[in-house]
Amino acid sequence: MHRWLRYILTLFICASGCGPLESGTTTPLRPDLTEASPPQARSITWHRPPGAEPCLEHLPQGIHEVRSGGHFVATPHVNLWTIKAPPQRVNICKASSRENKTGQTSSPPPQTTIQTTINSVAATHAALSMAYQTLTGETLPEVIIDLFPIYEDSRSGQTRFVTDNASYDPAKSRITLFPSSNNQPGKIHLWTAPFIHAHEMAHHAIDSFRTMKQIPVFRNASDDEPFADVLAFLTLGSKPELIRELPGFGVDRDPSSAFFSDGTPKEFRNFAMESNRNAAVRAHLMWKQLAPDDLARVILNARPSPL
Repeated sequence: MHRWLRYILTLFICASGCGPLESGTTTPLRPDLTEASPPQARSITWHRPPGAEPCLEHLPQGIHEVRSGGHFVATPHVNLWTIKAPPQRVNICKASSRENKTGQTSSPPPQTTIQTTINSVAATHAALSMAYQTLTGETLPEVIIDLFPIYEDSRSGQTRFVTDNASYDPAKSRITLFPSSNNQPGKIHLWTAPFIHAHEMAHHAIDSFRTMKQIPVFRNASDDEPFADVLAFLTLGSKPELIRELPGFGVDRDPSSAFFSDGTPKEFRNFAMESNRNAAVRAHLMWKQLAPDDLARVILNARPSPL
């Protein structure tokens, strides 16, 4: 692609994910880091450590391509993300084992956190693909994964970076896993969390079902977010601990929990609350309707939330 064309390209971001990108957790740019993009870029949470070869041991089924990095900028009075630097394709490592000086072949290196993450995304694709194929006779389309892109947003006048979030873009069948805001010991990084992977893959399945126009439940876009939580929950075996351990999620996003973390019940009277709680109530009511069975039956018997 010609350089001039690459720089004038703009990118719409679909906020079908853990939350709208503008309201996601972001990190202010400190004055001493005005030349850094992103801040420090020292840990794997922002970028691969310096000197590490950007490669994967293998590309699992269901994953069309993995890309890393890229720099996107939104400036004041502009609602588009401009591509400042494109992401780079992550290739398969050239060799997983090497012959040492004694002539013996060493064991392949242990899986990296990134490879584990890619495998986790692929596993959720496989689970949802079985249900998708049962109901439509088609294979669930593959997805593209973008790892750790820099999204620099200065529309409010203060430069901030999109972090600790994830999104799905139906136009590109692309799941984006944003970097973490820091690498503190004990921090649970959302980009490594199976529930986040399952949630974004659920958005992919929902969009694919809608494209097929065979499942009426997906006609109402307002049900997408809560239903993605329900599908993700079922895909991972209905294990509350996979949601409750995540910062910013807890029991509030657990469809099987009848109460919010503050003890408020997830009931009809809560529908007038803010959108996040409203979606959580919808998800809980959906979960109670669906009763965990097999994913195909769940999807086939799904009904819009009673609103």
